[in-house]
Amino acid sequence: MSGAALGIDVGLTGARAALVAADGRIVARSRTLGSPTEDPRGWYRQLRQAVAEVRDQAPDTPTAIVTVAGAGCRPVLVDEQLQPLLPARLAAHDDRTLAQRAQLAQMLGVPAGELADHAAPKLLWWREHEPDAFRRAALAVDTTGLLVGRLTGEPTIDRITAADYLMPGGEQIVPIPEPREPDAIAGELTAQAAVELALEAGIPVTVGTYDSYVDIDALGGVSGEGSLLLGTTMVLATETDLEPGAAGDLRVVEVVRGRLLGGWTSAAGAVSAPLADVGSGSPASLSQCPRYVRLSAISDMILRQFIQKRPMSSPSANRLPLHRSRRPRSRRAD
Repeated sequence: MSGAALGIDVGLTGARAALVAADGRIVARSRTLGSPTEDPRGWYRQLRQAVAEVRDQAPDTPTAIVTVAGAGCRPVLVDEQLQPLLPARLAAHDDRTLAQRAQLAQMLGVPAGELADHAAPKLLWWREHEPDAFRRAALAVDTTGLLVGRLTGEPTIDRITAADYLMPGGEQIVPIPEPREPDAIAGELTAQAAVELALEAGIPVTVGTYDSYVDIDALGGVSGEGSLLLGTTMVLATETDLEPGAAGDLRVVEVVRGRLLGGWTSAAGAVSAPLADVGSGSPASLSQCPRYVRLSAISDMILRQFIQKRPMSSPSANRLPLHRSRRPRSRRAD
């Protein structure tokens, strides 16, 4: 690859960008201050700020490719021009949809917790409470798809994210773009986006996916070795050969290159605060952090299940999505 890859992550606590050389060396990196609002237009403003900062640090480094990842499941209704119609919260954080979750769970015969990270309850809530915007909606996309669409002009959703928008049997409450592989090319940077980001028009932009999957996949590791990702959300995962749907309450997702990752998520990112104290030379130790001790025990239990290839029920876990995320048996776009 001639030039550097520009990676962008729009999460729950800000936007980050990095220029990465072909040999893996980080040329420049940035992070915006403050949390993104629920206004999807604000996410793009933060993306622009993060990109401007890395470009200022490395103005002579050409960008060969752009890839975006974002927090999700966070449904966004867009019109035919791919403009967002309503504010958008993370699905799991939107308590307004509890009634829709319960009703849908009863209809489908599944626990309501299985719908916590699914787009369907939010889409049903919008249909009931925002009928005008719902009627105007041409598509539903997620954080990553909205931003990639802004960069390329192409409506986009990846295969992993699309699984959280489909009901059993593949029904769609709101149409979604045709799902594609996360590492496929969604399109090229438009002239307008190129001006806004101070980049060259025509740079390829990948489809992307949820930021947590990108992070865990990048950590590498092999079956039997776990990866622990601490952020606003804690993610524990390991490579596995269990098929999607074969791990009980734990989720198994095929990311890219046929790699299967199995794991568990929790809103336990606050554990990183005492860990930061440990890293800064504070007298605190891991054994003095009750939250970390409990998470360590849970982590060990979960990893053992994957190593032993046995399904399990996990405590306080986000359950499997209704529609399992497995690559269709067709040729992947290059």
